[in-house]
Amino acid sequence: MVAVEQVDVVLGWTESEVEVDASALLLDSGGKVRSDEDLVFYNQPESTDGSIRFLGTSGTEEGGHAPDGRKRASDRRIDIACSFFSFYGGVWVL
Repeated sequence: MVAVEQVDVVLGWTESEVEVDASALLLDSGGKVRSDEDLVFYNQPESTDGSIRFLGTSGTEEGGHAPDGRKRASDRRIDIACSFFSFYGGVWVL
C-alpha cells in the first residue's frame, strides 16, 4: 500500500445527453457504510468529519477530493459509485 496525502477523483464523459451522478461511500474495516453521513454526493457535498468532499459538476465532469490526513482511522476504504442517466427515444433511461 502506498501512503498519499490526498486523492482527487474526476470523472469525465463526452456525451452531453448523458448525466452521471457520482457518490463516495466511506467504508469501515468490514466494508460497510456506518450511516447516511458516510455517503457523499451532490446533495450532501461533504462528510461530517471532512474526510471527503464533493467538488461539483460541470456538465461533462464530476469530482471529489479526499485529504487522506483527515481520514478517520476506522475508515479503510472509499468506494466510488456512479449512476448513469441518458435520454433515449424521448424517455430518460437509468
